[in-house]
This record gives sequence, structure tokens and C-alpha cells, in this order.
Amino acid sequence: ADRAITILASIAEGRWEEARRDFNGQMSQRLDAKQLADGWARMAGLVGAYEGMGEAFAHRVADHTVVEIPLRFEAGEATGRVIFDEDGKVAGLWLRP
Repeated sequence: ADRAITILASIAEGRWEEARRDFNGQMSQRLDAKQLADGWARMAGLVGAYEGMGEAFAHRVADHTVVEIPLRFEAGEATGRVIFDEDGKVAGLWLRP
């Protein structure tokens, strides 16, 4: 859960390459720093400025560890979801309003 918090904090602070550091090969190819920045900007456009995060909840799904973190924004809430593969690399990342 701590690693997921660090990744989402890096995104919230605009440190795109740092957020991508633990991506597995497939994620690195699918989501570059610009796409990550654009996704965060779209989220801010929907729910306003980022204000903070809540307590992370980690659980297993098959061979993956899924970490969900509530995110608070100026005009609403969202959920950040980071999925780690069996090697501990990021295999999925979603921001959902």
C-alpha cells in the first residue's frame, strides 16, 4: 500500500517519470509521462484541485495485489487504483471519479 501511496503522491505533485519508475514493461509502453499528465489534468477538470488522500486498502486478486486509495478533490472524490503484478511491478493504474 505504501508504494501505491508514493506513486499517487508523485502523480499529484507532477513528478510523472518518478511515478512511472516501477511500471512493468507493458505499462511503460502503454502510459508515457505525457499521457499520465494529461489524465491527471482531465481528472482535475472533472473534480477540481487535488486536496489529499485517504487510507489505502490493499487486497489480492489472483496473482495481483490491488491497492485502492480514496482521493479528495475540491469538487468531489475519486479513487486511485494501483495494481502490482507478482514481481512487484505496476501492472495497472486507474483514476476514477
